[in-house]
Amino acid sequence: MDDAAPPTNQLSDEPSPYLKRQAGQAVAWRAWDADAFRRAAESNRPLLVSAGYSTSYSCIVADAWYDDPAVASLVNEHFIAVKVDREEHPEVDAYLTELLRAMGSITEYPRTVFLTPQGAPFSSRPPVLGDSAAAFLSGLQEAARQWAGDPDEAGRRASATVEQLRRSAAGAAKGEPVGPALLQLGVFGIQAAFDDVNGGFGEAPRPVYAPAIEFMLRAGGRGVARAATVADATLSRMAKGGIYDQIGGGFHHRSVDREWRVPNFEKLLVDNALLVRSYVHAWQLGKDELFSRIALETAEYLLRDLADPAGAFYAGEGAAGDGL
Repeated sequence: MDDAAPPTNQLSDEPSPYLKRQAGQAVAWRAWDADAFRRAAESNRPLLVSAGYSTSYSCIVADAWYDDPAVASLVNEHFIAVKVDREEHPEVDAYLTELLRAMGSITEYPRTVFLTPQGAPFSSRPPVLGDSAAAFLSGLQEAARQWAGDPDEAGRRASATVEQLRRSAAGAAKGEPVGPALLQLGVFGIQAAFDDVNGGFGEAPRPVYAPAIEFMLRAGGRGVARAATVADATLSRMAKGGIYDQIGGGFHHRSVDREWRVPNFEKLLVDNALLVRSYVHAWQLGKDELFSRIALETAEYLLRDLADPAGAFYAGEGAAGDGL
């Protein structure tokens, strides 16, 4: 493509259903590749990288902001726009997540990060789901101003963030070895976020947090006081709530309230596969027949609705009612 020609959207031929969904937008989206960084360096423009996945309702809502002509015009003028499907590039999604955490930003999908041509983050205020239209546009404008005002300073701040991540990773590698003390520390951290009334962890909207549940079950199996109780209470409340499909089986990705009543109607393979294991594990520890039933029904849901006849599994079931 001629660099002098107006940028165009390049997602129509991508295999990803998530990327294809953005193919009709006026934003000149392109897939994640080395050429995106080359073009960013040649034009001295930063990259706007947005990562999401096709079954996420929050991505459907937030990605619609780019339909605004003012947003599309601003993005095309000041950024190299890159759309990432986390199912295709989990390593990129993980990198963006770490960058957002290092900047103290929200890691909700779609994950939006402004990168230098060298791949480092330079803006501390990326747009997030829940912004108003004006705030979303303001976040884009602020990043464009930061880069245009002093790209060298923006690059230095970005390099400092990456160095912070490198040092944190190096410190973690030299950290305390896994053992009883570290196990107890993890249990204390999860217990601090535990909801004694409703089960689960943290505020609403509330994901299922399957790894935390399994961790507490295993800690309880090793004799750590109250760990299994935390897991059992969470599994029981989830199984009796609206986050669990009481008719078809299987769990939705999150509840919009603390009481597990109203789900977002998005089901993910990863959540349900992990929860089958946790419900079996909980049944083995306590012989609660509720846990046995939920494990079997969830496994049946996976085999009935997410299994492909060729032998693989679909990654999830969309919240918008348009299939997988």
